[in-house]
Amino acid sequence: MSHEYTLQLKEATLQSLEEERKRFANDLHDAIIGKMTAIRYGLQMQIPIEKIDDILGECIEDSRRLSHNLYPPLLKESSLNDLIQQCISLYKTGYEINYYTDIRRDIKWSEEQKLHLVRILQELITNTRKHANASKINITIKVTNCVILLYSDNGCVLQTPKYTGLGLDSIKDRVAQLKGKVKFYPSLNGFRTLIVIS
Repeated sequence: MSHEYTLQLKEATLQSLEEERKRFANDLHDAIIGKMTAIRYGLQMQIPIEKIDDILGECIEDSRRLSHNLYPPLLKESSLNDLIQQCISLYKTGYEINYYTDIRRDIKWSEEQKLHLVRILQELITNTRKHANASKINITIKVTNCVILLYSDNGCVLQTPKYTGLGLDSIKDRVAQLKGKVKFYPSLNGFRTLIVIS
């Protein structure tokens, strides 16, 4: 059973990686290539430089967001709290995000551990975007003898099976890599996740 579970985790990880690549390719196409094409046509049609400059500004912001999603800047130097705030800031234009902290001790995590937690948070927000039709997200981080992440949204989850897929499998895998435990609580009043890492 342990061997079968390990194989399932590896398969879920590979599938999740492919899903992330597909999502990045779509974001790159929609956010960057489309705007670059508009700039090209704008130059050919001699559109005022101010409008082209506005589109270039949007391209820069989109590129920054995609870059942060691929690999957070200053991962080694940044605290866990700073990384989470950086991650959240990329999504604040679409949601009301409330972030609460109760950090009672400093934790020394490796780059890999920090990246796992950032990816978990990104996946949770992605699930909210894809399935929940939510307007508000609450994120709480508590650090005592363990790290506790509580995530919730105010979306309408009509069916639990919507939340059984590659995204949540990826979260389970990353939590397992951090030697933690995760619980998902989908309901009609939203979606809630509790992660405890000792």
